[in-house]
Parts: sequence; C-alpha cells; structure tokens
Amino acid sequence: MIGNNRIIQNMTCRKVCILIIILIITSQYCNGDENQDEIVIFSSTILNGVVDDLKQQYAAKNPGVMIIINSANAGMLENQIREGADSDLFLSASRDNIDNIMTAGLLDPRDVSVFAKNSLAILVPRENPKNILQISDLIKPGVKLVTTVKNAPLRGYTEKLLENAEKLGRYNPDIRKKFEDNIIIESPSASGAIHTLILGEADATIGYASDISPVMQKDILVIPLPDDIEVYPELSLGILKNSTHREKAQEFVDLLMSEKGDEILIQYGFIPVSRKS
Repeated sequence: MIGNNRIIQNMTCRKVCILIIILIITSQYCNGDENQDEIVIFSSTILNGVVDDLKQQYAAKNPGVMIIINSANAGMLENQIREGADSDLFLSASRDNIDNIMTAGLLDPRDVSVFAKNSLAILVPRENPKNILQISDLIKPGVKLVTTVKNAPLRGYTEKLLENAEKLGRYNPDIRKKFEDNIIIESPSASGAIHTLILGEADATIGYASDISPVMQKDILVIPLPDDIEVYPELSLGILKNSTHREKAQEFVDLLMSEKGDEILIQYGFIPVSRKS
C-alpha cells in the first residue's frame, strides 16, 4: 500500500508541476499579446507589393509592433470601414473612397494625404491575338474585354478615360457604350483582370501600368495611352479617427512618405507625389 501511495503521490506531483509550467507559459503568452502594439492597415490590392516591403522596413525598426493587413479593392474596404470594421490606417487606390469616409465623419481632413499617382494603360496578352494597338481597337466587334466591378476604383478611372476620349471628338462618339458592350467579365480587382488575360479568357483590359512588373511583361503587353486622354489616379491615405494606435500608424505613414518610401513606390511603378511636377 505504501508503495502504491508513493506512486500516486509522484504522479500527482508530476501533474501539478506540468500544470504549473503550462500556466506560466500561458500567462507569459497572454501578457505578451496584451502588451504588444499592433496596427491594422486596410490597403488596396494594387499596393500589396509596396505594403509588404514597407512592413519589412517598419518591423526592422519596430520589432514589438504587429502589422495586420486587410487587402481588397478600395470600394470593399470603404464599405467595411463604414460598417464599423476596426482599422487604424486606410491606403486607398482612389481619393474618392477616402473622401467618402471623410464625409461619413470617420476621417479628419488633417489626417489625409495623397502619397502617389499612377497611370493607366491598355493591357493585352503578349501574343495580342486581336492586334490591339490603340483605344479605338477596344470597341471593335468580337473583342472580349475584362474590367473590374463597378465599385472598384479602376472602373471609375476607366470610365473617366473613355469620357475624356469622347470629349476630344476624334474617337467614336459612342466609345463608352461600345466599350461596355464588349465587356464579358467583371473582376473584383485589377490584378484579377490581369489574371483573366493571362488565362486567355479575354483580349484586353484598361489597367494600372504599375501592375505589370518586369517579370509579368513576358505574359502581358503594355500599350501606353495618349496624354490628352490619360488619367492619373491619386493614391491617398488616412488615419481613422477611431484608431487606437494613432502614433504607430503615423510612424508607418512617415515611412511611406520618406525617401525610402519613394524608392519602394518607384520600384513598383508608382509616381511619388514629391516627384510629380
């Protein structure tokens, strides 16, 4: 009996020790999470590469800060913010979405900035089977177009571009309608539209020139647009009024607006506002 009691006591002691160790580890883990700063950034899909590089730069200087990225088209992100989603910083491919959030009282104008510009281009598969060379080729019968959904910034910029073309008078006066008639696919994002081209499911799109990296140029041909109809989308940012990590969010903004931030933006094909005349 005495031997059995010793065995039971030893087993009990082991269990108690294990339990104590688990409680200590759990306590340390929970306290670490509780004390760790974090930034929640809502970022347009087009900025994925930029944000990933900035995140690495920021983390190197702020190892105790966790950065959480929510990436989608700017229209979807705007809706999420307006519906109460937690966000410290919004990086938008469109100034319109920033303005809408400002109008809703969720952004202070003093916390809003334009940090870069982009340009549009006609994008076609490298083989260019429909021999598309200019914007008027996009409305020819049989040309299959892919574009983004209507709440994505790129769709609005595309419509503005077509409106510019109509006003000039040297293009088909119904270019906007004929363009719409040739759309066969609406993608949730600009990158999705490009993927559709690569798969051979469409003949062309109007997209962001910055989306086509040197690596992607083996699959996609970029056709520049005339200056008199070109649109230069403004990429804007804002720190949300309800941000619980305003200081950390501002540090991320400062990095984005720095010379290093400019280098990263240029690397991904954007035009930093400080370099645009």
